[in-house]
Amino acid sequence: MPFENSTEGAVSMTSDALLEGDLLIRQEYVLPVSHCLLSRAPTLAAITTIYSHPQALAQCRNWIAKHLPRAQVVQTSSTAAAAREAHADEQTAAIGADIAAELHDVPIKRKNIQDRRENATRFVVLAQNDAPPSGRDRTTLAFGVQHHEGALRKVLTDFEDAGVNLTRIESRPSRKAPWQYVFLVDVEGHRSDPALGAALAAAKKSAAFLKVVGSYPRGDTPAPAPSKPARRGPAKRRA
Repeated sequence: MPFENSTEGAVSMTSDALLEGDLLIRQEYVLPVSHCLLSRAPTLAAITTIYSHPQALAQCRNWIAKHLPRAQVVQTSSTAAAAREAHADEQTAAIGADIAAELHDVPIKRKNIQDRRENATRFVVLAQNDAPPSGRDRTTLAFGVQHHEGALRKVLTDFEDAGVNLTRIESRPSRKAPWQYVFLVDVEGHRSDPALGAALAAAKKSAAFLKVVGSYPRGDTPAPAPSKPARRGPAKRRA
């Protein structure tokens, strides 16, 4: 499942599913994401509607505003569904991967339209059990705190005192009560490591609840796509 994008941040549906479900993260993969504009329209000016998944639309927000400011933007359940819409109507376009153009027979109008060249997404593999220690691990956990001064700081201090590095923290609305929040955190290390084990034991006492969502090997961050070479004019002839 897509977990986090380098441009748009957390994928909220995945975060909520991890908080409410029983599956654990067993592996992660960080994949570069390159978006294309797919359409059967003869020109960009002929496009009246753009379809895509909300994450893809958000990752191309600036490009859309610059090149198709008058087009209506419509969210779809997936980029594949968007490509099917673009195939059915010559006045529409879809944002998706180049493979979607091939699978759904829609020409590629523009390539690499994502706003950031280094755009990438963390995907997580879910299973009944998480992974054994690998020596280069990350642990994702969720916790809630009581409503009193310093409650969040106390939990975070438990990790700091144990020498555990937090690399990411996200807050999500609690499904149990309005205006209460759950925190989803990434930390370095495996939950079987002594330092992280001590931090988790202390945090369980400080937090209202604490749930380990999984320990797993860290995925490698892909290198950014190469920049397009500058166009050169014709070579000058020597006299």
